[in-house]
Amino acid sequence: MKKPFLLLPLFFCVFILHSTTKAQSPTAPNFTIPDINLNHSNWDLYTLLAQGKTVIIDLSAPWCAACWSQHRSGKLQQLYEHYGPNGTLFPDKIAVFMINTDPGDSFGDEWKTGITYPILQATQAQVQSIEAAYQYFALPAYLVICPDKSWTSSFLDDENTLVGIINSSCPFSRQLIDAAPGMCYSTTACGTSFSPKITLSNCGHTTLNSCIINYSIDNGTIQTYNWSGTLASGNTADVDLPAYTLIGSGNHALHVNTSLPNGYGKQ
Repeated sequence: MKKPFLLLPLFFCVFILHSTTKAQSPTAPNFTIPDINLNHSNWDLYTLLAQGKTVIIDLSAPWCAACWSQHRSGKLQQLYEHYGPNGTLFPDKIAVFMINTDPGDSFGDEWKTGITYPILQATQAQVQSIEAAYQYFALPAYLVICPDKSWTSSFLDDENTLVGIINSSCPFSRQLIDAAPGMCYSTTACGTSFSPKITLSNCGHTTLNSCIINYSIDNGTIQTYNWSGTLASGNTADVDLPAYTLIGSGNHALHVNTSLPNGYGKQ
């Protein structure tokens, strides 16, 4: 009698940062930078990553016209409202920061209007450290830092582009849309063959036509399943994955995640 204990990341969102350049570093360096809106309280990157959050950073400057245009588009604010500490879709999944890369200048009140995510004021030494680590060539620059401290640089496109980049870039088990709290199921299977069944949910804003489902049992070899169909925003679909051979008796853990929604994230 086999008793798989299923840990199912059942939720998948289709919205993502459009990646025109991708640069991976072994680790993102830590920073502790004060917030200009919260009595200069410090934010520590590694503390947030240790909490399992994905960190999105907007590197900008007060004199940068392109920075201002992107900032006022509200794209990061919308993302923050959906996935930040009080997110309306999946709360407390991400942290969003704007970092001023010009220590000799400061953001005026117009930059703060309508923005609830933190704006950080870096020192000259911190700016130099950021420049050396991420080697960006223009402003604004956007960074996606995964909980394992790996990172991806990209241009901001829209909210529908960011989650796919996170799902493609961040580690298999620590994606933006991960296992929802309490979404654990146990079942019983006799014999050595087990056919996983999961529910795919599109919580993005566009129709999902394809994605790759990655799954493994007991942290074994990751298997992939190419899903295709028509899944409208807000809808769900049950997916039967190929049979899996169980090894040993007792409880087993099934881990599932998704990547490349509608092909986003392909290089």
